[in-house]
Amino acid sequence: MTTLYWIQPSGRLHIGNYLWGLKKAIELDSMIMVAFFHSLTSTTKEEARIKALSYEKKIKEGEELAEKLKKDKDNALIESQKIEKEKTLVEEELKKIETNNQKIKDERDKALAEVQKIREEKAKAFIKEKISAPKINHITNLDNTDDFENLVIKIDSLKNIMLLKGKYKDGKIIDIKSYVVSTAKTSIKKPQGTGTITSISLNPDWNPTSKTIKVFKDRGINLPSVVPFGDKLNFMGSSKINLCDRVDGQEVSRIHGTLIENTIGTNESAGCIRMKNKEVVELASFLNKFSKNKSLNNISVILE
Repeated sequence: MTTLYWIQPSGRLHIGNYLWGLKKAIELDSMIMVAFFHSLTSTTKEEARIKALSYEKKIKEGEELAEKLKKDKDNALIESQKIEKEKTLVEEELKKIETNNQKIKDERDKALAEVQKIREEKAKAFIKEKISAPKINHITNLDNTDDFENLVIKIDSLKNIMLLKGKYKDGKIIDIKSYVVSTAKTSIKKPQGTGTITSISLNPDWNPTSKTIKVFKDRGINLPSVVPFGDKLNFMGSSKINLCDRVDGQEVSRIHGTLIENTIGTNESAGCIRMKNKEVVELASFLNKFSKNKSLNNISVILE
């Protein structure tokens, strides 16, 4: 019988391996196998060295990454502090702007209040002085229009005076009558020059423009598109004389009556020429009668 005998040295082969292992196996006529099993499970020094280097490299890379992350964190912190500082500066600047805007608003409100006060004082002064129309020596009966070839209505917005003039066939011009009127506020753009009359209405309805409707709505008043004669919101009064004059492409000029006759003699209208209701009816009736005998084209209106 043949025996397989194997030994596993713990290191280099030595005399002990022979005396206590190989000799006995020879005596027994055995098959001998020297197995170095450590080589199957253990690493060599070179492999260990390579592993150690790899491990050291990974440690170094980890340390470098950690250092980079720390630097990035520090940079991010610095950037965050910088942004926070800029944010604070912007907030302070905005606060300054708001304070300055409020100051400007207060000054504007104060100026507007002062302007309003001046207007009110001016209106009171006009009323107190009882502005009267200039005296006309030649008085013409307004029932008689046959003598005139043309009529001229001249309105002085600085003095708030209206003059009605008649032109004879021979070219002679006379003053027929004068009226104290109310013209546009000084802040309002108004037409100037010579124009004509497009229509005349007694007891008129009022057709406010979309702009006028908006202005009234801002004041809490809802105007209809047509305000009938006699309505408390019909600012046309007892008569309306439409003019051809326009400002910025919009029809704005009329001669009409008023609901507030104590403003006559002041620059208080929104662009039209206001008259006392009795006087505007007198003027409209005279112009109507003249236009039937002649034409509206024979009436000129001069705005100054």
